[in-house]
Amino acid sequence: MKPDNHRNARIDVVRAMAITWVLLHHYWSNAVHRFPAVTELAAANAGPGYHPFGHFIRLLEGSSLGIKLFWFVSGFCIHTAFLSWWDRRAADPARSLSAYWRGFFIVRFWRIYPPYLLALLVIFVVEYRGHLGELRSYMHLSLHLACIHNYFAAFIFNINYSFWSIAIESQRYLLYPILLLLWLRWGAARALLACMTLSLAVRFVAPELTDAFWADHNPVGFWFDWLIGATIAEHWRARKMLFRAHGTLIVVVGGTYLACFALPLPAFLCPLLQPIVYAVAFEWFIHRQSPLGRFERWIAPLGTISFSVFLLHEPIFRWGIPAFAKHLPLLPAWAVLVPGFLLALVPVVAASWIYNRLVEIPSNNCGKRLASPRLPALPKLATVA
Repeated sequence: MKPDNHRNARIDVVRAMAITWVLLHHYWSNAVHRFPAVTELAAANAGPGYHPFGHFIRLLEGSSLGIKLFWFVSGFCIHTAFLSWWDRRAADPARSLSAYWRGFFIVRFWRIYPPYLLALLVIFVVEYRGHLGELRSYMHLSLHLACIHNYFAAFIFNINYSFWSIAIESQRYLLYPILLLLWLRWGAARALLACMTLSLAVRFVAPELTDAFWADHNPVGFWFDWLIGATIAEHWRARKMLFRAHGTLIVVVGGTYLACFALPLPAFLCPLLQPIVYAVAFEWFIHRQSPLGRFERWIAPLGTISFSVFLLHEPIFRWGIPAFAKHLPLLPAWAVLVPGFLLALVPVVAASWIYNRLVEIPSNNCGKRLASPRLPALPKLATVA
């Protein structure tokens, strides 16, 4: 096992991969409707028969692939932090579980909400500048402020398309005490299995029982991916591996998962296989003994600012790409998708780096200071959750 610093660097690499997928998705979603050459490319790869690029497009259009990877890492980091605290509690029985919860929610609030709030208000003012006198605009804002916009079809993707997942993540923090209550009573394996069963039941059964929007957009249904990450954390704590023969599993399970986007396989396979692919690859990566490669070291800094990138990138793309297309509408598809994407990253990364330094890091540090009397000696891994 490697020390925490090495482990954190690997997690930053995974976060960088996750945010890159989200960036690719949102750039494509905007470019495909703005540049005729890209529109034609998409149409040509959507016809009858198998098209390799069309297969990639279908993968690319699944923005939740990157978001669910964030959720998976969140489950691993948050549960690892708790397990580290629990192990230290054996040497100091005076540590209070109720105090841990107070500290946990303080840390999570300051880690997520103030950076989210500032980005939300700024984007709202710009996006609704011509409708600030209308009551409906403030309905949009109030639901986002309360982080419950995921339950309303008319509001879930307003202001900033990416913010729907922040509502899910915030509500899922309220589910974590349920997992730990079962963890204390039943043990890790039974508790995780029970919560996974509940999550899959809500994900697959609820939409069959009702057409209500909540059936497809609630935190319980999306809990499964988070719980897989927590399961990896349990094995990491015990210095064990959940899977064997990682290379073979990645090829078989990953190949089947990719085939779901091209072949008429059962619909339930795709959402089940995806977190397993993530789990196998992630476990192999964090247990790998070799140092980070050059590419991994190069992209890891993007992982350190990934939350700021997540907060800011979508409106920058949505406001900037139309202006880009207006001045250069006849660019060939390759120029739009490769150099165009890299050029679009410049303002996103620059703004996110500044936002991370001026807003995200101070807010995160404030939360840790406020929680320190209640949650002493937070493990370093928790700071990247």
